[in-house]
Amino acid sequence: MAGRVSIVGWAVLVVCAVVGLVSCSGGRAPVDASGCEIDWTERDVGRLHVPQEIAVGPSWETYLLDRAGMLWEIDIEQRVLRSAFGCRGEVIGQFGQPTNLGVAPDGAVWVTYPGEGLVVEFLGDGEVGRSLCVGRAGDQCTGVPTDVAFEADGTMWAVDQTQSQVVSFAVPEGDGEFTATSRVAVDGPFSLAVTPEGSLLVVGLDELAEVVDGEIGGTVELAEVRSVEASPDGRVLVTGGVAQFNRVTGYVREWSDGLSTGLAEPGAPDEWHEVGVGGRCVVGAPAGVAATSGGGFVFVDLGDNAVYFAEPDCAAIHSVGNGGRR
Repeated sequence: MAGRVSIVGWAVLVVCAVVGLVSCSGGRAPVDASGCEIDWTERDVGRLHVPQEIAVGPSWETYLLDRAGMLWEIDIEQRVLRSAFGCRGEVIGQFGQPTNLGVAPDGAVWVTYPGEGLVVEFLGDGEVGRSLCVGRAGDQCTGVPTDVAFEADGTMWAVDQTQSQVVSFAVPEGDGEFTATSRVAVDGPFSLAVTPEGSLLVVGLDELAEVVDGEIGGTVELAEVRSVEASPDGRVLVTGGVAQFNRVTGYVREWSDGLSTGLAEPGAPDEWHEVGVGGRCVVGAPAGVAATSGGGFVFVDLGDNAVYFAEPDCAAIHSVGNGGRR
């Protein structure tokens, strides 16, 4: 069936993934919903290529964007990469230049395409849904969206680097028009997250800002902060790097008391719990991060193109995507 992977094709794919084969041959490769011929070597569960960001949904559904051409679902209970779709390419529906992703309350995955000025919805096995133009001048999308996140009622927040702002949109049902509902200026925005309580957290230039009721309520300075993610249980984690002896050591930090005290409180940086800095738990260059339902967390390490599952306080660590190294 055009635009879909056949049942037989999926069966072969699953078998190949389970036994860890590098390639499977025989017949023409099936085509998935994004118009990609499946390259079996790209689907080897033992290898990631350019993993970047992680997003977690309201029911702990967790996804990983690999900019070499795939969107993976992460099974945080079994600590494995479950399924993937997509391929290398620069057209919408393929993954060559997307930078980030978010999970909507209905489970759809939205991916940012900054080069096109779009945020694009993906349904099920890679079927492309709706798209949102972030910033428009005539027929051109002029914004540069680098991240997207959702409130519980479905309101979408997107980063627009062109205007140094984050913008909220009312997401319509069906093919209705997206409506911008608010804009908040932030210095150098890149990544954002929404807590279950509705607070918006935005990564800017060496800081994390909290937006409440459309205004910045407080900021915390964080060296080389890269990514932020809020989990369904209210935990907030950030990744970045700190300069030590002429090199940068990666870190994962968790806000120890949620956001009940507010980021503007004096001494707020001391409230961060160092769940992983250097050593065994976090090395290299951590990028995307998300909490897991068991109290631990999962993060991407750009240093060796792998995903790591860490137990609370790094009591144990397990890697996938790099062939089992470390």
